[in-house]
Amino acid sequence: MPLFEWPKQGRDDRPRQLVLAGRALENEGRFPEALKAFEAALRINPNYPDALYGQGGSLHGMARLVNAKAGGSIYFKAGLDLLDDAIRCFENLVRIDPAADAYLNLALAYDNRSRLDDAEDAYLNAIRVVPEGQDGCDARFNLALLYFMRAKGAAGKPDPKTVAKQPVNESLMSQAIEMSKEAARMADRLA
Repeated sequence: MPLFEWPKQGRDDRPRQLVLAGRALENEGRFPEALKAFEAALRINPNYPDALYGQGGSLHGMARLVNAKAGGSIYFKAGLDLLDDAIRCFENLVRIDPAADAYLNLALAYDNRSRLDDAEDAYLNAIRVVPEGQDGCDARFNLALLYFMRAKGAAGKPDPKTVAKQPVNESLMSQAIEMSKEAARMADRLA
């Protein structure tokens, strides 16, 4: 039987089975095939959060690969169409299921797209939804990095070598340091 065909009985379980298949493919780095599985699940249930999460994750994974091949940094210079599609998936996901991990993934995609204000808002929403726990810790760490890059004047610049030397914004650097300390304290508690 082909990968995405299931017998008529158990039809209600197909979206979950497709998501499980998509996750397995994604874990193997087979993002285009995983994306097909998640999209098949969404054709059955367009508002299935796990499928939206997987769809966004696969698109973001493909964008990362394209960007890496092009020599990109955290601020993508290639794979932008895929990244924009991932952002749309994560935006839809937070409307349907505003969980911390949804906000965290949206924030990372915004950050990669140099949508820095949107990234900051999404990181703060992830922290608001789950102030403690791994997602809150990860959001704090990434927000600290965003503040650090802003303080150095490098935030949103796809090629760090082209960033001109400029004075460090001490206020933003203080925010970065405080946020990183919060993340470190939380990581210690979680360990």
